[in-house]
Amino acid sequence: MATYAVVANNVIVNLVEWDGVSASSLPTGQTQFPTNGVACSIGWTWNNGSPVNPNPPPVVVVTQQQADMSVIDNHAPAIQALMLAVAAANPTLTASQLRAAFAAAWKALPAAQTTNSTV
Repeated sequence: MATYAVVANNVIVNLVEWDGVSASSLPTGQTQFPTNGVACSIGWTWNNGSPVNPNPPPVVVVTQQQADMSVIDNHAPAIQALMLAVAAANPTLTASQLRAAFAAAWKALPAAQTTNSTV
């Protein structure tokens, strides 16, 4: 048994379990198509052999700044610990030098290398 979409006027009007072999009688204008395991629901459109959600979830656009802030938020304790360790190991550095030392330490971390983050 497999799930079939019952389609009328390119809209899914029902979902049925059918063996694909035994006789089936559909009202005039309705056709059955196998969904092939693709999730779909009544009310979706049927387009070129595939179900299409007429109300897809909204696309979330994330800016690079938001992505960078997410990395910082997700790693805040580690970032703070690294900053304190760099500052403690280099107490005579200027702010600019300290920033460069922190950036170098950050880039040396495996997690920073996989997120393409910059400091």
